[in-house]
Amino acid sequence: AIDPSLRGTGYAVLEKTGSQMACFSVVQANGAEPYSRNELALLRKLLPHLQRAVDLNRKFAAVQARSDLAENVLDALDLAILFLGEHGRIVRANPAAEDLIRTNAGALSVQQGRVVATDRQSDAMLAALVEDAIHRRGGFGGTFAIKRPEPFRPLIAKVMPYLKESAPEAPSVRALFFLRDPDAHPSDSLLEVASAFRLTPSESHLVTKLLYLADLVDAA
Repeated sequence: AIDPSLRGTGYAVLEKTGSQMACFSVVQANGAEPYSRNELALLRKLLPHLQRAVDLNRKFAAVQARSDLAENVLDALDLAILFLGEHGRIVRANPAAEDLIRTNAGALSVQQGRVVATDRQSDAMLAALVEDAIHRRGGFGGTFAIKRPEPFRPLIAKVMPYLKESAPEAPSVRALFFLRDPDAHPSDSLLEVASAFRLTPSESHLVTKLLYLADLVDAA
């Protein structure tokens, strides 16, 4: 809507939703002539572009809010999660992953941006699964054990391809790497996931199985 009656002011309502309204106006100095019909016609031509800008801004804000929520939940999980990019280099790791790698220096380390296992067999399996995941070979990835010095039980690891085109928090992600210490006691962090995303009990049950590295077919 454009109000042509205001002297020296071009005024348009771009969007009205409930009690909220987005407006655009151009105000002239006191004593200026009212806008002409041609000038108001030009404003009308601009309106669709301005309305599109308002709509995109709202959508970007919603995407950012979802991204912030996902990142906060990710950081709260006790499950170690690493986002891997090209050549298996770490793009992002949640605090649980950073802590697990730091406290398991006898089994894992980071070299040239990549996670490396001290045990040769475990490292070869890790490298092969990461390569397959990055190039999306071999379906849904694989689960394996990373040996640790006695008396600790092996770490449970899973590598799988990242199937979306991009992640807001890390646009160059190609694969996901999950790690779990079987000797550690799980926290209630999954409750935070269920609450944040309003999961039903059945959805929460499935997420539990997937997060704690059950085989996808078994989870189904």
